[in-house]
Amino acid sequence: MQRACHHQLREAFRALLASPACYHTASVFDPLSARIAADLGFEVGILGGSVASLQVLAAPDIALIGEPTEFGKNRTLRFSDQS
Repeated sequence: MQRACHHQLREAFRALLASPACYHTASVFDPLSARIAADLGFEVGILGGSVASLQVLAAPDIALIGEPTEFGKNRTLRFSDQS
């Protein structure tokens, strides 16, 4: 695999965005999975925000798995009042 400079990568990405085609994307979480996705033929990869926070901060995304929703809180309170 030949290394491309940032300008070439930027131009290639702009060409993908400008094209009318739809692309299947690979969900990647680190450079190794991005390389595997590229080797498998994926042209576009997605790095989710929760994955990025886990990789960068070594901590989970609290908004994703943290506090229960208001519905969950009310349901828990209602069931605990019945006992």
